[in-house]
Amino acid sequence: TLLLVVIYKIGDLLGLQYRTIGTIFGCLLLFFTTLFIYLIAKKIKDRQLGMLAVFLICTNPVIYLYASYYYTSLLAMLFVSMLIYLAIKALEEKNIRLYFIIGVASYLGMQFRSTVGIATIAIIIVVFLKEKKIASKFISIVLGAFSAYFLWALFLLNWGLPLDSDQAFPVTHWLMMGLSGEGKWTGDLWNLTNSVPTKHEKVLLNIEEIRN
Repeated sequence: TLLLVVIYKIGDLLGLQYRTIGTIFGCLLLFFTTLFIYLIAKKIKDRQLGMLAVFLICTNPVIYLYASYYYTSLLAMLFVSMLIYLAIKALEEKNIRLYFIIGVASYLGMQFRSTVGIATIAIIIVVFLKEKKIASKFISIVLGAFSAYFLWALFLLNWGLPLDSDQAFPVTHWLMMGLSGEGKWTGDLWNLTNSVPTKHEKVLLNIEEIRN
């Protein structure tokens, strides 16, 4: 929400409608995600594989649907691809500072989409399997995450917006969504959670739906 406020204010200053600036922002997120995927493929093999990855992304029609609006999954894709690239680079260069950056990026990414944490867990597992001196790497990741936490808390304290917890969808909504049908978003489930006014009622309703 706070990020969108900033983006829309920038659009307003530029004389752009919120849909236009939202689409531009979405396209930028996809561009940088594609860039990181190219760099990952290049690191894994060579430039040709990187170009093939870019070609497959650019010819995927779903990408153009994503570009038409902003959604948190766009940010998640950017953070996940960035984390994978940083992890490959850190393992290759044995650079402890990169693990600190991984911690920072992990925490910030999880503020927009908790699924970014899955990539962080995978990275930690790979580090445990591939590195011998793992303590310093793990500490660097933790220190990076804590640094990002304090900076984020300071930012919200000074410039954050008051959020109504009753308006937000609880974690139980996403659990319900993942456990139902094909495990994807549906209008019916969204309407179900949105049909009750408070967070407590939403949680109870989601749990009841999961049990059914």
